[in-house]
Amino acid sequence: MKIKLFATLARYLPPDAENRTAELHVEEGTTTGQILDQLEIPAALAHLTMINGHQEDHEYVLQEDDLLTVFPQVAGG
Repeated sequence: MKIKLFATLARYLPPDAENRTAELHVEEGTTTGQILDQLEIPAALAHLTMINGHQEDHEYVLQEDDLLTVFPQVAGG
C-alpha cells in the first residue's frame, strides 16, 4: 500500500519517501490506525484520513493496493 502525508505530517514519513509518499507493506488485517501508530503519527494530528479518495475511520482494514492519504487539521485566518 502507499501512504501520502500532507503539510506538517510529512515529517513522519520513512526516509525513503518521495513526493510526500511512501510504499509500505501491510500484513493482512492491518488497520489505518495501526499504520498511523507504526509511523508514530499522533492521532490528534491525523484530522482526515482517506482511502483511495474516500474518507474512512482509523478502523478501516487496509488492502495491499490501497492509497492512504492523511491530512492534518487546517486553520484559516
